Amino acid sequence: RGLSTNNTSRGCVANGIEHVAKEGIFTRGILLDATLLGYLNEGTNPWLAPGTAVKRADIERLEGLEGVTIRKGDVILLYTGRWARRAAKGAWPSQCTGGNAPPNCGEAGYWYDNIPLFYERSIAQFGADAWNDTTPATGLSDYAGLPFHGFQAVLGIAHYDNLDLEALAATTKRLRKWEFLFTTAPFPVVGGITSPLNPIAMF
Repeated sequence: RGLSTNNTSRGCVANGIEHVAKEGIFTRGILLDATLLGYLNEGTNPWLAPGTAVKRADIERLEGLEGVTIRKGDVILLYTGRWARRAAKGAWPSQCTGGNAPPNCGEAGYWYDNIPLFYERSIAQFGADAWNDTTPATGLSDYAGLPFHGFQAVLGIAHYDNLDLEALAATTKRLRKWEFLFTTAPFPVVGGITSPLNPIAMF
C-alpha cells in the first residue's frame, strides 16, 4: 500500500504493530559488541564515541571474534556502550546542530554498508542501544540520513531502538557467549506503528 492509503487517521492500516505482536518473537539473538574492537572505542574507554560508524567489515570481524555467524531468522543487537558513556559523562544531543559536531553530539550505530549484509543473511530483526543509524550520516544526503529506518520498512521487518544492553553485554563477556534465546512480545495496538517492550535474553 502507498503512504496515503496505509497511514491514516485510524492508524497504520496494513502494517500495524499487531501483526508483529500476534505471536511475539522467539528466535536466536546475537549481541554484536562493538566495544570488543578497540580501534572503534573512544580512547581507552569501553564505549564508542557518538558519530562512530560500525561498518560491514567491523560486523564481519565481530562474527569471527565472538565465534558466531549471522544467519536467517536471527535478531542482531549492536552494543556501543551508549548507556555506560551516558552514566559516566552525562547526556548529549543525538542530533548535531548549530555547528556542533561529534563527539559532542550524534550517535554511534550501524553504517549503511550493513544493509546488503542484513539482506543477504535474511535476518529477522535488528536493534541497538541507540537508534541504529550512525548520526550524523556524514557523506549521505539529508534524505538518506537514516537509511536503516527506510531499509526495515521496505523489507517489512521491525527494529529496536534505544535498548539498554548493559546487563546483556556484561553477561556475554562473562560467559564468553554472544548468542542466546531472544524473546519479546510487543503490545498488539491495532494500527500502531510502534510499541514499548521488554526483550529477554536466555542463555
